[in-house]
Amino acid sequence: MKIDWISASLLAPVNDLVTMFASGLDLSEKVACRGINGFHHGVQVCRGETVFVSVYYGGNHTQGWVHVIGSGDRAQWVSDLLRQNYPTHRVTRMDIAEDYDDPIAWGQFERFVERLARKHHMGGSFRRFDGGLDHQNGRTIYLGSRHSTVQLRIYEKGKKDGGSPNWVRVELVVKPSKVEGKEWLASAMPAQVFGASRWASELGEFMGVQELHRVNVGTVYVKTDLDKRTLALVRQYGPTILELLKTDCDGSPQVLGEKLVGAIIQEQELRERIRSMAR
Repeated sequence: MKIDWISASLLAPVNDLVTMFASGLDLSEKVACRGINGFHHGVQVCRGETVFVSVYYGGNHTQGWVHVIGSGDRAQWVSDLLRQNYPTHRVTRMDIAEDYDDPIAWGQFERFVERLARKHHMGGSFRRFDGGLDHQNGRTIYLGSRHSTVQLRIYEKGKKDGGSPNWVRVELVVKPSKVEGKEWLASAMPAQVFGASRWASELGEFMGVQELHRVNVGTVYVKTDLDKRTLALVRQYGPTILELLKTDCDGSPQVLGEKLVGAIIQEQELRERIRSMAR
């Protein structure tokens, strides 16, 4: 098993961090890039066209934190350097990958994950894609949503990227919501990451991982459509609502609520009368 993606946050001098990554690579160069996720600046350590690590920093709300991302074959290298030099970092996402080159691998995993989804009542998050005509582009299975703290992705990598048609990759994506979970990932071995949920532990055991210990990495709260619309209402009309509370409702939230609900009902009744007249 190997780390296939890592994103981590830590408190460290940006120049020291970038120098650490660059010093471990021959013929490397530092290239400025755009910031992401609230970070205003970024720099990538590259060799030719290959990006080995991206470092993001600066911003009004980052409070001195620096964010690091490594993916693919470089992820394990990034993780190793962070563990050696900054052991107290926090991992916000880690992907663990295991490869199989066996003609029966896809069928075995497909059947096992389907049973796993039924057992843990995860049918709504179980998705299967056929990869086109005769699966020439490779099939993919997902368990868990991209918003979950733990998501499974299994796909025929050989058909997707070229290589043996029997090449199947199993990827477990873990995105802790708890600080404790982020700090635990900073030192966890790849096989231990399967302890991040009950169903992932069962998958790990199916893959031959022994003595797994469950770790609570938290849950991710996903806003409902109503939550999003309420937030939009508050952002757009919040000042007006507060003005009404102060000037027309004597500071009483109850009076404000009655006033707003009454106005909404009155407006709806007026629109209904107009629609009825137009019929």
